[in-house]
Amino acid sequence: MAKHNEIGKIGENVAVKYLKNNGFLIIERNFLCKMGEIDIIAKKNIPLHMKDPILNREELFNLETVSCETGNMQNIKKNEAIELKKSVTHEKLYFIEVKTKSVELFSDVKYLKNDIFAPENNFNHKKKQRMFRAIKYYLFKNNLNLDVNCEISLLIVYLNEKLKQGKVKFYETVILS
Repeated sequence: MAKHNEIGKIGENVAVKYLKNNGFLIIERNFLCKMGEIDIIAKKNIPLHMKDPILNREELFNLETVSCETGNMQNIKKNEAIELKKSVTHEKLYFIEVKTKSVELFSDVKYLKNDIFAPENNFNHKKKQRMFRAIKYYLFKNNLNLDVNCEISLLIVYLNEKLKQGKVKFYETVILS
């Protein structure tokens, strides 16, 4: 296996570990079709938000409730509020492109932002379009609606091979332009 393929595989393993530690459930890795490839397909339960019409901002569902017995407003107990937050969620699919960059010092990462070889710059328009076609095929193949709640994400792993450590930068939403 070529050196860059080995680094990419290690980077994907670091990415999976990061995602699992942040509440994601990995559905599939390296989904490949003739339209393109998706490195990681994951899902996560996301708290539902609703717009507060008076304050004009998003809030978690209001933690006040009407008492069935008295009809008065009352605060939900803290443990009930936590359960409510857990139960008022929706599932979101994430289609994640993983880019791995080998670095000798993690302090070098901040200088890579404007570099032509920065991993962010490697996720170009052509790659995004191929990934989008692969996502449409994945949804079709798995009998999922095209309007399923999903995100296209970019996860960058900066890998220090000597220290056997990785740092992760996660762009949860990537705009297809």
